[in-house]
Amino acid sequence: MEFLHPNPEISPDELYQASPVTFPADDARQQFIEVLTHLYSDHECLFVGERRDTDVYEVKDLMSAATEAMQFRAPPHIIWNPLTGELAKTYEGKDSYRCDRAVSDFRYAVAEFDELDLKTQLRFWAGAGLPVVAIVYSGGKSYHGVMKVEGIRTKDAWDLTVKRTLYDRWLVPLGVDGSCSNPSRLSRCPGAVRDNGLKQRLIYLNPSGTPLKLKA
Repeated sequence: MEFLHPNPEISPDELYQASPVTFPADDARQQFIEVLTHLYSDHECLFVGERRDTDVYEVKDLMSAATEAMQFRAPPHIIWNPLTGELAKTYEGKDSYRCDRAVSDFRYAVAEFDELDLKTQLRFWAGAGLPVVAIVYSGGKSYHGVMKVEGIRTKDAWDLTVKRTLYDRWLVPLGVDGSCSNPSRLSRCPGAVRDNGLKQRLIYLNPSGTPLKLKA
């Protein structure tokens, strides 16, 4: 597959070293702060928390909590797109602060693989030339890539440009999990520690979203 980096032994450290934004490799608090600082503005609302949590928070409040806490523990999940902070209807008709219809800015798309081994996933992210703003090791079987999307103003536009074109025509046939294609996709938050003891580690951060492609 020509989009894979030709080096079969790409390491997480190579992507870490290529990151335009530098951050401590093992500092969970700082990784969480760097994501908030570089990808969002103070008054935007985000969901971070446990899978069944419902509240959203302004970025400035999340920043204060992260910087002031004596014992910092990053939340396990994040929705990368900013939210309105208002209730909206889910497709089942329920009220929610964190559903697709509550997205305020269709800014980021998330991709993860269920079947590819970790080394091949790294070769994909290093060679595909996608507009990647962040890569997070899930602490399990995948690297989650967060890609910048532009010019999307509505859910209908998202479905046409992102879901049907980026995902259905290209990413899903390559092995990306198709359930990632909605704008309020729940993803692994950098800095958290999973039940297995492994860290959800941020390994790459590029707010501009210039295409990521390591030199061969």
